[in-house]
Amino acid sequence: MSTPDGERVPFQLVDVVQGVATLGTAFTDRQADQLRPHLGGDHPGVVVATDADPAGDKAAERAYWQLTARGDDPRRLVMADGVDPADVLRRGGPAVLRDALTQAGSLAEQLIDRRTA
Repeated sequence: MSTPDGERVPFQLVDVVQGVATLGTAFTDRQADQLRPHLGGDHPGVVVATDADPAGDKAAERAYWQLTARGDDPRRLVMADGVDPADVLRRGGPAVLRDALTQAGSLAEQLIDRRTA
């Protein structure tokens, strides 16, 4: 996975099978279609890791609808404002990023909580 500044996140270090960088909030239907072989069944599904701001929330909701339409039950990694997965890896190491990805909560529940708050 690459971040917009070109920094690479070596997901193989944290035992993550696939990493996808959408470069901002532009997750497309085509990208969602490309993830289809990795959704459902025995696959762990997608963890959405958008920024913790209104634009990131909107992008996460859009990704939710794109992914659920393809059979996934996405989760969302909530990070502090201005922090991305590469920062988590750099600051905490592979185990911290792996734990954060594993413990990511249901994106559906987060969307409901946000709407009912």
